[in-house]
Amino acid sequence: MAGTTGRLFTEFAWTLAGAVIVSGFVALTLSPMMCSKLLHHSENHGWFYRVIERGLRGLTSGYRALLRGALKVRPLVLLVGLCVAGSSYFLFSALKSELAPTEDQGFLVGIIQAPEGATIEYTDTYAKKLEEIFAKVPETERYFVVSGRPTVSQGTTFLKLKPWERAQPHPAANRRRPRTADDGDPGRRRLSSSPPPLGQGIRDKPIQMVIRDLAALCRAAGHGRQDAGQGR
Repeated sequence: MAGTTGRLFTEFAWTLAGAVIVSGFVALTLSPMMCSKLLHHSENHGWFYRVIERGLRGLTSGYRALLRGALKVRPLVLLVGLCVAGSSYFLFSALKSELAPTEDQGFLVGIIQAPEGATIEYTDTYAKKLEEIFAKVPETERYFVVSGRPTVSQGTTFLKLKPWERAQPHPAANRRRPRTADDGDPGRRRLSSSPPPLGQGIRDKPIQMVIRDLAALCRAAGHGRQDAGQGR
C-alpha cells in the first residue's frame, strides 16, 4: 500500500514476515533437535509433570464451577455485559486521537523565513547565526544549513542530535530542541521541529483536505448556486 497508509503499516508487515521466517527456521531445525534430546519414552511420569497436571486439573475444576454459577444468574451476567459495553463507548470517546504520535527522532528540520524581497546575502546572514546556535548545543552531532531554498528569502536547516545515551543528561527535556524560534522581528521567522513520523514533508500538514465539489460546499455553508458559480 502506498502513501500514508503504507507508511503506517510497513512496520507491522516487516514484523509479521520476520516472525514467520524465524518461526519456520526454528520449527525445521531447533525443535526436532530439542525433541530428540529432551523427550524420552517413560512408563511413569515425573514429579514435574504431576505438579503441572494437578494444577491444570484444579484450573479446569475452578472454571467449571464458575461457569455453572454464572449460568444460574444469567440476567445478572447479561446486565454486567451491557454495562461494560455501554461504558466502553464513553471511555473510547474520552481517549485522545491522532494519526501518528509525535516522537523524538533525534533529528530536527528548520525553516528560515526572511522578509519578502530579501537578498540571498541577507538570508545567509541569519543562516550563519543559526549555525552558531547549533554549534553551542551540547547534544548536537552534526548540522547542515541551506540558504535560498526553496526561494531566495527562505532557507532550510538540518540538525542531527546525539542519541539519548550519548547526550549530556539534563533535567529539562527542551534541551533537545535548540532555541531557534521567533526572536521578535516580524519580518524574520525561524522554526524547528521534528520530521513527521509518517514521512510527510516538513511543510505539509498532518491532514490535507481537497475540495472536489465547490457547489456542494457552498450549499453546506448556506450559500446558493449563484455564489458557487461566482466562486469558480
